[in-house]
Amino acid sequence: MAHPSEIRRIPFLVVVLTVLLWGMAAMAQPADSADEQAEAPEARPESATAEPEPAAPESPSSAGPDREALDEAKRLFLEGNALRKAGDCQRAVVKYRASRERVRSVANTQNAAVCLRDLGRADEALEMYEELLTAFSDDLSDEQRQVVSRESNALRAKVGAIDVIANVDGTVVVDGRSRGVLPLALPIRVMPGNHKVVVLAQGYSGFETSVEVKARQTVAVDATLEPLADAGQVSITDPSLEGAQVFVDGAPLGIVPWEGNLEPGTHRFFLRRGDEGSAPQAIDVVKGQRVQAKATLAPLGTDLRIEVTPSTAEIRIDGVAVGAGRWQGRLPLRSYEVVADEEGYVTATTTLKVDERTDRLSLELEVDEDHPRWQVPIPGGPWIEVLGGGLIAPSFGGQAESNCDFDICRDAVIGNGWVVMGRAGYEFPMGLSVMAGGGYMSAGRSFLVEYDNDSEESYDMTHEGPFGLVGVRQRFVFADLFETRLSYSVGVMGTSANAEIEGDDPEFGSFTDEEGGGGVNVFLMPEIQLGMRFSGFGVALGFATPLFLLGDPDAGDDDGDGFGGGLYGTFFAFLPSLSASYLF
Repeated sequence: MAHPSEIRRIPFLVVVLTVLLWGMAAMAQPADSADEQAEAPEARPESATAEPEPAAPESPSSAGPDREALDEAKRLFLEGNALRKAGDCQRAVVKYRASRERVRSVANTQNAAVCLRDLGRADEALEMYEELLTAFSDDLSDEQRQVVSRESNALRAKVGAIDVIANVDGTVVVDGRSRGVLPLALPIRVMPGNHKVVVLAQGYSGFETSVEVKARQTVAVDATLEPLADAGQVSITDPSLEGAQVFVDGAPLGIVPWEGNLEPGTHRFFLRRGDEGSAPQAIDVVKGQRVQAKATLAPLGTDLRIEVTPSTAEIRIDGVAVGAGRWQGRLPLRSYEVVADEEGYVTATTTLKVDERTDRLSLELEVDEDHPRWQVPIPGGPWIEVLGGGLIAPSFGGQAESNCDFDICRDAVIGNGWVVMGRAGYEFPMGLSVMAGGGYMSAGRSFLVEYDNDSEESYDMTHEGPFGLVGVRQRFVFADLFETRLSYSVGVMGTSANAEIEGDDPEFGSFTDEEGGGGVNVFLMPEIQLGMRFSGFGVALGFATPLFLLGDPDAGDDDGDGFGGGLYGTFFAFLPSLSASYLF
């Protein structure tokens, strides 16, 4: 039979155990009671049953949490529930995560997952749900396990994953945020898009790469880190910062006072101590030198996400580069200048005021239409073109026309005529073409020469013939519709030249004569065309200046009619044109 004193102790022990169990059970609830706790979160409409009732919180480790850690975890958990009940899931997630840092349980893990899911952060929510199924599997009922599994499957359809392995153990940083320590138990869940992956390890050069991840896709990254050949030393020893956790390039490296060796170059660091911390700062590490890093701790805002479109745009906070496309973290309560830039886009700059409710900033960069990045690439392919135009020749450069330099010419008509031509070519990528073609041109002019002896002669001259040419052309496209073509050709023409002369001489009276000549001429022809293209069909206005290099081969056969210098010489002409073409 028990001693009476022992019997009296039994009620006291029962009371103590009851209070302890009540405290643990209160923390385990995913929502507050009617007096101080929110209702358990209901599942989304597509869920057939409500969220599972979590069991009492248990630490995954073999050693149970101490009383102080358990009380702090419960306090933060209840604060998170109050925020979630008020509709502030963003700040509630911060509290749940802080609770998990003290003691991880089904309750704070599940409520964090629900809030992250409702915030659209499917990758982070899935990590929480998967932890429920692994670390807390024994604490879930069959019904809870079914609901969590269903939520996990729904989220997997929305996210991708990055599976990282390396030749050394290190910290994996994705988009500037530490996501785990190698070897990873599971692939890192990420939202679809471009992500920057960094692997860091003490005594090794960092590994960095970018990967494009699609929904339901797992991308493998095999990182090879090389031992540091050169290093500089960084230390943080300010007594006011003692106990703060040190993050360098997104990876946790130690607690202040701290010192470590880093690869020479620019690094980014920040500090965290509870709900206080510093903003990201840049530090330049020099080989063989020691740098003393300084920072100031201040109260932090809630978890902040900065997202930029396009996802390759670089983000800078107060001039410090923090990554491309997206950044997530907490900043001290104050204002910041956030800049996002990417080649080919107009730089975006905004002032971000961080308070207790600032949780998201989205920036969308405008395309700089004039930037060379957006020049439309021109595919290769054959093309054909027909062209017609007028030919204007101030002179044919012949002997008779040169007489106008010494005598009086009147009733002079500038040489004019026409050109028809066909061309074909092959256009290489970026618009460069080789081409060949042929056609026919004809021009004529007339003038009257008055001599000092009162005699006069009228000339009616023609210059015509077929021609062939070869050349190159460069085509530039603007706004997917307009184009400019620059061409340079070398041609050969079979020239036929004729002149009809009528004269009146005081001594010999009236007379008529006709001269003919010609041969092979060579010409050079630069050309510019401005046009439009609809699909493969294009039209253009052009302007060319053919330069004819060879004179009349019959020059020198002077029979007294003034043509001893030939019917034509070296001359140039103007060729305005209209063309139609088709690019296959």
